Amino acid sequence: IFGTPNPKGSLLRSGANVGDGIFVSGTIGDAALGLTLRRNMSLSCLSKENSYCISRYRIPRPRINLGLALGEVASAAMDISDGLFQDLSHLCGSSNVGASVWANKIPLSKEVSSVVTENKFSIEQVITGGDDYELIFTAPVTEENSIFKIARVTKTRVTRIGTVQSGRGISIFDENGDIIPVVKGGYSHD
Repeated sequence: IFGTPNPKGSLLRSGANVGDGIFVSGTIGDAALGLTLRRNMSLSCLSKENSYCISRYRIPRPRINLGLALGEVASAAMDISDGLFQDLSHLCGSSNVGASVWANKIPLSKEVSSVVTENKFSIEQVITGGDDYELIFTAPVTEENSIFKIARVTKTRVTRIGTVQSGRGISIFDENGDIIPVVKGGYSHD
């Protein structure tokens, strides 16, 4: 691998701190739904040929400019390739922290939101599906305004979805504050 260090600072998985906000770029679950649409013809609610989600699965858009700009403010970061839940678990494991995530804060595209609302695709599939190639990162809450300014400058949607907690493990909460059980963590390279 060839490259040069980011002059604004390197972002590692191991820098998250208790109390940091957890943020994601873009929308989550598009590629997972795109792959499901390619495999499952029973989801006739969407056009297979023109699906936004299929294009997101086939042609990911890595958030390079956002990642470079976050070097000044983020405490930890990585891409979401194996699913939000699993990659957040990797980040938290490297940082020796846990996390609380609000499922209703996870940004969804119109296509994903419509099939989740119709119970044709679950929030678990959204957060474990993988291939989003969005960024998940943590930052002190005092940097939130700076993060949203960077998002505007880089023309990238950024959403705060949770908080870094002490201890270990990831808890995903529904709108009632109940924990959503996650059976499958994400993509396995085994």
